[in-house]
Amino acid sequence: MKSMFNPSNLHWSNYFLKKGEDFQPFWKLYLEEKERKLLYVIGIGFDLRMCLGLDALVNSTPSINCDCISIEYHEGASSPSKKHADKLEHNRGKLNVLLKKCRKHTPKKISMWSDDGRPIGDIKSKDIISNIGELLDYTDIIVDISALPKNVYFPLIGKILYLIDDYRKDDSTKKVPNFHIIVAESAIIDRKIIEVDLITDAFFLRGFTSGLENESAQNIPTIWIPILGEQRKEHLKGILKKVTPDEIWPVLPSPSIDPRRGDNLLLEYRDFLFDQENVEPRNIIYASEKNPFDLYRQIHRIIHYNNEALRPLGGCKVAISPLSSKLLSIGALLAVYELKKSENNVAIALIVPQGYNIEEISEEESNQIEIFSLLLIGV
Repeated sequence: MKSMFNPSNLHWSNYFLKKGEDFQPFWKLYLEEKERKLLYVIGIGFDLRMCLGLDALVNSTPSINCDCISIEYHEGASSPSKKHADKLEHNRGKLNVLLKKCRKHTPKKISMWSDDGRPIGDIKSKDIISNIGELLDYTDIIVDISALPKNVYFPLIGKILYLIDDYRKDDSTKKVPNFHIIVAESAIIDRKIIEVDLITDAFFLRGFTSGLENESAQNIPTIWIPILGEQRKEHLKGILKKVTPDEIWPVLPSPSIDPRRGDNLLLEYRDFLFDQENVEPRNIIYASEKNPFDLYRQIHRIIHYNNEALRPLGGCKVAISPLSSKLLSIGALLAVYELKKSENNVAIALIVPQGYNIEEISEEESNQIEIFSLLLIGV
């Protein structure tokens, strides 16, 4: 007998999300409510959204008690991102001003590539936080992903979730920090930051793979869920070669700030999805551009029903490729983290660039940025 999908059974079925105009008032009230000690983790990069979250927090209350970890990631001497050194230094200057209002600053540096050209950012990122003891002195842990690449913030967030879950696995009443994600979001700016030089093959993100490449799962059908963003056709081709799916379930952002964005993405990938891969229109998944928990539920739903339908064949293996915004990628991250714990064959499949090009961003476009705050652990 087939079981029904019940979203109320999911870990993050009830969620807390603040965005836009509600962001700073929430944090002001939250920080003034009682004494809190924060650990704020931020990436150092060229993205103009880098400091917006930390700036909002440190200016929301004059007596903020905050330590900061900054992550500087190196893409190599020949990275195309080197041409944006002026933007990087501008952001670094802003951060240095904000750090004067923080109590302690710990800089961390990680290499994104090995000497022989392999992507290792996901391996190095898990060392940013080594053990639960580094977290327990704080009331709140905040990871700001606004200027971090996916192969850095996926393993970092996954490591923190694991450390907290593991610490209280035998006693759920143990006191642990609240865990927040902050991201400054703009679909327009995302489209203008272009990944270039995809010089390696696609790979399964370390820490976010479970069972896909096991010999015992070789004959189980593979489902691929690409979360579509603009200008990712080469990514799709590379990941397709790695995943070799039996069926594709593409995700489109809807509702979206731009009501035509989903239609435009279908036009951009029409030849790949429908002419080349014969994707069924009924397989298209629509998820809210501004709510990662919507995509989180949708992924669970699709995997549940495919596992039920393919049960005679052993269920399904699932590869998920977050090729859209950072906000939507959090929905994929949470889904895979939870599904791994229930022993599903699921993984994050990515292809990473050597660097980035940035198109000109107007003042009007920069004014459309929204800051989001998500609570992953806490009350």
